[in-house]
Amino acid sequence: MGNRQNKGLDFQETFAPVAKFTTIRCILAMTAANGRELHQMDVKTAFLNGDLDEEVYMDQPEGYVDPTYPDKVCRLLQAQFGLEQAHKMWYAKLDAFLKSQRFDNIDPDACLYLQMDDGETIIVLVYVDDLLLVGSSMEAINKIKKALRKRFEMNDLGEAKVILGLEINRDKTLGTLKLSQGKFVRQVLEKFGMAECNPIATPLEVGLQLAKSEKSDESLPYREAVGSLMYLMVGTRPDLAVAVGKLRRFVSGYRKKHWAAVKRVLRHVTRSVDKGLVYNKYASSKNSAMPPGQVTTRRGGLRRASCSSLAGRPSAVFRSCRRRWRYLPWRRSPRLFARPARKLFGSKNSSNASPCS
Repeated sequence: MGNRQNKGLDFQETFAPVAKFTTIRCILAMTAANGRELHQMDVKTAFLNGDLDEEVYMDQPEGYVDPTYPDKVCRLLQAQFGLEQAHKMWYAKLDAFLKSQRFDNIDPDACLYLQMDDGETIIVLVYVDDLLLVGSSMEAINKIKKALRKRFEMNDLGEAKVILGLEINRDKTLGTLKLSQGKFVRQVLEKFGMAECNPIATPLEVGLQLAKSEKSDESLPYREAVGSLMYLMVGTRPDLAVAVGKLRRFVSGYRKKHWAAVKRVLRHVTRSVDKGLVYNKYASSKNSAMPPGQVTTRRGGLRRASCSSLAGRPSAVFRSCRRRWRYLPWRRSPRLFARPARKLFGSKNSSNASPCS
């Protein structure tokens, strides 16, 4: 249906925001730090709830043709699966509903909603039809669940276990919350025939030099493998950032040498399938995939990038790395969200568990 629509005639805009991975991790870290309740809901046939702004017509479906007017068409009043603007219309409908329930957006994420009422705090995080609900008590959680069920057809999934492939394992006794992608990693290893490979300690060969090839070897699943590793890196494995950042430069020109480098990263992932991010209520956040002393730390990765121009001057290397890290935009932007969010959570120790700190 969507491939027969014409922009400017059948639709204008199609963009609809989704929650950022940074926002998801920040909210989960603060949830662990404050001991909040964390639940999840799913909207049934979400796109069918959107109201159309444009005039869209469709042929009468087979089996439902009006015998009196067989040549007439139907005008759609609500979105259907396959329409270009269905995602946008669904987001607009949900946004209007949440704001009618006195929820406010928290900048800079358009899919993060907050309500503070009578000492209760409720947060709703939206990713298309998946909703994460964070509340200061079960009464607050049940309140928003009741409102959502009254307006939409919902699946109540109880305590959050999986969101976008991120597996959530929470121990309220110890005050910990772990994010991992074990199932996704196993699927990736199986897909590329690396499930039975021998593990290796480091993701990249020391001194590896790669050059872009003029022509790619299309028989190799290089792009698919790099894309899978990027999703893993963005989700729960920042220790793979240096390796993935290097390999993604060659997605338009790769040969067998590049593919061998990707396979080495997959071999490294094999030895740490269930590793991920751990947020601790009583201590600062840590990445269980990056134990203390491992070379692939934040500063360590930048140091290697600077050594070529500052060789032989360790103190200069350190100062340069610190300045570069401080002013990187992708490091500072999460703080724009973390500061107001920590204030709204009303906790003194929430910053200790935030992955943005």
